[in-house]
Amino acid sequence: MIERLDYLLSPFRTLPDRNRNIEIPVALKEHIEGFQNDLVSIEDTCRNLRNCTLVDGLLYSSEDKQMIAGVFRQLKFLLESLSAGSALRTEVNTSNIYTDVHSLFINAIPRSKAARWRNGTPGECIEGIRTAILEDMMTWILDGSDTRCVCWLNSVAGAGKSAVASSVAHWAADRGILGGSFFCSRNDSQQKDARLVIPTIAFHLSELDMAFRQELVSVVRHWDGIDLETPSQQLERLVIKPLLSMGRRSDPLLLIVDALDECTNEIARRELVSGFLSITHDLHALKVLITSRPEVPERETFQSVSSARWKDIILHRMDRRLVDADIRMYLHAKLITMVPSPPISGDTVTEMENTWPPEHLLDQLVQKSAGLFIFATTVCRFIESPGDRAEQLIQIANVSESHNEGEYGLDHLYRRTASSAIENLPDSKVNDLRTVLGTIILLQQPMTLRNICLLLKMTRNHVEGMLSRFHSVVVVPSDDRDFVRLFHSSFRDFLMSNTRCSNKCEVEWCMNSRECAHTKLFVSRLRVRPAQNHRSICFRLLDLMKNAFSGPHADNMSGDHDATTSMPYSDDDILRYACLYWSDHLSFVSTHNTAEVRIVVDLINSFLCEKGDVWLSYMGKDTDTFKVGVQSLDAIDEWGAKLPGQFKLHDWIATARTNLTAMALLGNLT
Repeated sequence: MIERLDYLLSPFRTLPDRNRNIEIPVALKEHIEGFQNDLVSIEDTCRNLRNCTLVDGLLYSSEDKQMIAGVFRQLKFLLESLSAGSALRTEVNTSNIYTDVHSLFINAIPRSKAARWRNGTPGECIEGIRTAILEDMMTWILDGSDTRCVCWLNSVAGAGKSAVASSVAHWAADRGILGGSFFCSRNDSQQKDARLVIPTIAFHLSELDMAFRQELVSVVRHWDGIDLETPSQQLERLVIKPLLSMGRRSDPLLLIVDALDECTNEIARRELVSGFLSITHDLHALKVLITSRPEVPERETFQSVSSARWKDIILHRMDRRLVDADIRMYLHAKLITMVPSPPISGDTVTEMENTWPPEHLLDQLVQKSAGLFIFATTVCRFIESPGDRAEQLIQIANVSESHNEGEYGLDHLYRRTASSAIENLPDSKVNDLRTVLGTIILLQQPMTLRNICLLLKMTRNHVEGMLSRFHSVVVVPSDDRDFVRLFHSSFRDFLMSNTRCSNKCEVEWCMNSRECAHTKLFVSRLRVRPAQNHRSICFRLLDLMKNAFSGPHADNMSGDHDATTSMPYSDDDILRYACLYWSDHLSFVSTHNTAEVRIVVDLINSFLCEKGDVWLSYMGKDTDTFKVGVQSLDAIDEWGAKLPGQFKLHDWIATARTNLTAMALLGNLT
């Protein structure tokens, strides 16, 4: 028997050595150690019985029999216990595998990571601001008897919609009722894709409830091309159906879609709004907050449905006295941290030495803001920029009354900023500045300062120096891994407008007559002309790819590059941008000017003939790039179809889609 016990103990004695590189769960390790100790105890008992004398055996035979019987009972119990523990462990392992499989399906859902609240979303309202609006929205969300499932918060650009949405998201997250969020942005190709809104929100919901997660897995495991379906189909299958599998909630569930007008596909935007408006009140008290400008797609869709189904809040129609009070509070809170240094001197500004910011200048700024928070925030950034802060405050506050000019009341401020930026600059540098601004505005995906310099073939000091003149409207991060971006999309609208970014002189005493001597200060010199800028970017991207495919990158086009990552950093990142987006820029290039078209067609044909196959091999390396590759070929086809009769793209295009599919299959597309 002792030999059998030795045999039983031997695997456990060598267990640590045989499994040195395997992580054994603590509970299982403790179970094995306990079993081993009990076996050792039984072995000691058996050895004592075997080693007893003949006399002791005769005297204590009865007790020995009972002891031996007890040993067998204990041994049987231990073996059954170990067997049960192993079965339990097997069940746990199976459960873990089941969970891992679920995670694979969930993580495969196409989505935008950057669109989630707190992932680079706009700042929130500072304490004490917009309290009436926030309280109204919180009441609507928590009121179970309010059958209006959707709230449309709309207003003109710069009214503070995103700040309100961020504040509501923060409040809802703290209460555990934020189901999902999507903060749209024209600065990011995924954040401006309306077909990713529902999949992203469904992913967020899957993290809240296991029943929802299981039902979502059963949907996505048999559904390819989720991001190609209409938003209404996505909503029905990815959100509504899984929600019905959840247990009854006592609290509401809030979904937030911010800045929907930033998405470029108007049809998808209409379908998204229409889908949300179809939600019934009994669906787990689901509430949806949508913010946008009052653009046609959203406005017409909302107005086509009974007002009993939705609630609207129009920020620019709020009581102006309340809005002005909020803007004044905001300006005071920001400017109080910008006390001028060194101390101010001079009779005209002695009041500022004792009271900063001066009340009368605050009053003027509030009046000029015309109810727009973006005016107030841009003013603060302008005053904060290098220079005499007191003088900059006076300069902005004392300008002639002009806030009613322009589309949104921002034109004077933007003209003043742009005019100051180009003052004393030679024409060559103004042209460079226009190129840099146009590139930042028209990129399909934001870039780091380093990659912008690589694309434009300009030095970092040159670009950084030019952009420092636009500190109040362009954000240039200190971290090389972060993106250069506009502070607000209204500046993009301004620079792309023929009427707003015009030949208006910003010199106060000048009447801006035909004989105006200040044409060097006209901000129209910075106006972005989309067709020309897109053509320039497309040329630069084709040239970049052509050089890269002829160099060290040529043999590494099927390497492990993540086509969907949103944090470019190395040379490979700008090459990836070129591969993915050159055709998008091409689609905006005009086909009306014969001389220009000839140049574009010759350049494209040269690239496709020499390096088209290398580009295709890159696009066929994984599922994400393959999808973009198909879309790129469609864009090239559509642009080629608009060409005048004497021009034709290379025949390579005709077989490119077949070649792309073949390359993807041969490369074991993942």
